[in-house]
Amino acid sequence: PFCDGGRPHAEKDYFSPKLEISNAAGMGRGLFVNSSANPGEVLCVESSCFEGEADENFLEAFCLEAWEDLGEAERRRWSMLQASPEEIPDPIQTTPVSEWGRTCTPSTSWMSQTVRLNGLSIAELLELSSGFCQVTHPEGAPDRLSLHPVGGVVNHSCLPCVGQVVFPGWLVLRAARLLTPGSELTMAYVNVLCPLAHRQAQLKERWGFCCKCERCTLEETLLADPEFQQEGKFLWQSCNTLAEQPKRGTVQTRLQALFLIIEGAEKLVHRSLEKYFIKETSNEEVTHPLLAEASKLSPKETQRLLHGQDPLRGEMSTAAEAYKRIKRFLLASYWVVPAFQFAESLIVSKQVARGLDMMSRIIDVVQDVAPYSPLHLRASIQQVIVAADAGQPENQVLQLLAAAAQVVDAAYGDGPEALEILIDARLAMADEPAILLQRMLKTLKNNDAGMESIIKSKTSATSMEKMAERVPGFETTKRTLKHGYAGLAIEAGSTVTMHATGKILETGKKFWSTKDAGQDVYRFKAGVGNVILGWDKGCLGMQIGEHRELVIPPQEGYGSEGFLGWNIPANSTLCFQLECLDIVHGSA
Repeated sequence: PFCDGGRPHAEKDYFSPKLEISNAAGMGRGLFVNSSANPGEVLCVESSCFEGEADENFLEAFCLEAWEDLGEAERRRWSMLQASPEEIPDPIQTTPVSEWGRTCTPSTSWMSQTVRLNGLSIAELLELSSGFCQVTHPEGAPDRLSLHPVGGVVNHSCLPCVGQVVFPGWLVLRAARLLTPGSELTMAYVNVLCPLAHRQAQLKERWGFCCKCERCTLEETLLADPEFQQEGKFLWQSCNTLAEQPKRGTVQTRLQALFLIIEGAEKLVHRSLEKYFIKETSNEEVTHPLLAEASKLSPKETQRLLHGQDPLRGEMSTAAEAYKRIKRFLLASYWVVPAFQFAESLIVSKQVARGLDMMSRIIDVVQDVAPYSPLHLRASIQQVIVAADAGQPENQVLQLLAAAAQVVDAAYGDGPEALEILIDARLAMADEPAILLQRMLKTLKNNDAGMESIIKSKTSATSMEKMAERVPGFETTKRTLKHGYAGLAIEAGSTVTMHATGKILETGKKFWSTKDAGQDVYRFKAGVGNVILGWDKGCLGMQIGEHRELVIPPQEGYGSEGFLGWNIPANSTLCFQLECLDIVHGSA
């Protein structure tokens, strides 16, 4: 249950009968479930054995006092913990958590070491400037530690499957994913929404190990190229520099800087996937399950996915989803954090629609990598408040509110009631959006069909990436990669100046680019047949600054003859990336 006055509603420890402690491969001991558990299900509510300052002298002075105040069961659980990363615990038989432990009388030095290694930081309720609160644990070495022996046995993963909240005196563990029988519980010891090298450095510094979860091993494979690593390091440093100087420069210059970072992150992900799946395919057996599944796609199908289109064969849906999940893993490392800063800056600059769209994309990545994490909750709740403040249609606000309440329910329990606590500061403003939110919260509380029924009624689905849409009346598809500036848009007869890059979709081979050495920007009159049909019709509506991708089938490109001047074979599907630089209407 959610906290009340800083504490959860609990009178004694609760350990789900599904929990068992056993030996974990390469990680000492671990906690497992012996039957299925649903997202949000409470697995453990455990009181603390010790709580206090992380200072070594404090630990030495007060650990023995805490030990003597405990009952026999709590002492047995504490006595099973590791005191150092190098310690190899004795193998144990799989056993229910309620029967776990052994009797011993440890030294105070051993006690303090177990607290330092296994202690968890206590959550804080932080009030944010956007009008809601966030339950979060301090990053880095905490000032205060709370020791929960059962929770302390849960191992780390950069794809955590449980969420943990350490309230004063209590730890609450909830399933963050659907857990199948035999699944090991894993939590995030560090912030996992950052690059692999950053995560591993933090883990090594405090706990003495490096993570080998499926996400980390995947990133090691796809980003092994030193050029990729150097580029990723630069992007992350740039992101941190902006975060440390939130008031430097105008909102517009900050937006431009953040956009360059997230654009760079997307290009890094794109290039790493293209290199692995298309350019440098190997005959060696692939052992990583996601990479093995995604490798079933043909180069043409992978190219379609790279450009936002679904594969041509319906039976490849499992492989396509594996590919999309791999992409989300990489985006979580380099793209999510600057994208969130970008979304907030868009909202501040009153570009609400783009800000909400960016929040939706962020949520789609985060809910796969770190479900019900602080950033997942923050983005979900901020969507609601921004939509209400911007006067979005009531049904859309209600759907966003229901989705946010569902996320809060899985993280803390008590759904709408907990959400009401988190946005209490915004509700207290008592303006029109606050009154609307109050009324909608009441609707959620009284809705017998539940939050799920409201969410399922959503008319426009959000996805991690905007899929391509067909140009009206034609087979060519278009996809906006970057929004342009409000104002002029390309019409039939407009004189347009563009950068353009063309590739053959089937092979990925570039045949022309205005950005190549010796080339210049391209000027033409739109909508009157000066370029191939797919480009002629697909560029209409673009705005200055907009980047758009066109996928043009042969019949709307160079057809059965191809184009010898650019070595384009007959019946080739073309992919053009256009960047609109200038628009002149009429004869001006």
